Amino acid sequence: MKVKPQKKVAKKVTSAKCPSCPHTINFFSHFQPDSRSNKEIENAVLVSGFFTGANKLFPLHLPELENMSELAFAGNQAAAKFLVQIATHLSFRITMLENQQPQVMREIARKQNVWPIVIDANTGWEKETLARFEKLGLGQDIRDIDPLFRKAGGCDENYPARRWAKAAVRCVNRTRFLQRQLVSRKDSVDKKLGQGTWKRGVEPVWVSETKDLPDYSIQTRPKWADVIRKMIREELPEFHLRTEWKKERSRNTKGEIQCAILDDIISALTTITRREIDQSAENSLPNSSTQPRGC
Repeated sequence: MKVKPQKKVAKKVTSAKCPSCPHTINFFSHFQPDSRSNKEIENAVLVSGFFTGANKLFPLHLPELENMSELAFAGNQAAAKFLVQIATHLSFRITMLENQQPQVMREIARKQNVWPIVIDANTGWEKETLARFEKLGLGQDIRDIDPLFRKAGGCDENYPARRWAKAAVRCVNRTRFLQRQLVSRKDSVDKKLGQGTWKRGVEPVWVSETKDLPDYSIQTRPKWADVIRKMIREELPEFHLRTEWKKERSRNTKGEIQCAILDDIISALTTITRREIDQSAENSLPNSSTQPRGC
């Protein structure tokens, strides 16, 4: 009797890693002018876990709340509603603390780049919230993490150069912060990487230039502009083909088009940079928009 040959079924390859496989971690941010991708968010979780030992990006520090959060993410409506209620109540209490313990809350707020607020369905809350943040001094002591931009007229969506300039500064700044963490924690970083559970991702060339950058400001803008040019070219080699730069493609060559776009982005840094020194000092600085193109 003939035996019918059986077809070989290929084994399915899953994306789940074995417990002993190292996690690849990037100590830099990829440049994305529109929004951060899921991979970037996932990497942020890994970076947080690497430096803090926590396995969640937003640890709640209480087992009961962590369990409730897991239920909510699994689709439990009651758990999700509970989280909304407790977050709302805590936000109201924080608002009360700002009034009763203003000095304490200001000291905390100055070292934070985010702050909990409650928004209702009524309009007009924006001005009140901005005034509240101004009074708190939100983020004023952490310029190395989240630079403050100057408010410019018009919507950023209508000004691609301005949008790209802000995204570029944020990307370089996040990378700069992570690179400095590597230097300041060198011994512990080397120890963790040596254990084999973590693998350091391959870094683009521009990343190495970020750790020595000073805080972003009017005075340091030209140095940042040089790194931003290199970063955009390396991260998005064909960036001139994107829809927002359609008008710029009337020029002859790829090089000319890209140089013109980069000049627009660097010029937009002037618009978004907060004026923290007097005008006479600024006039003594080289203007990025009038410097020779760094192409």
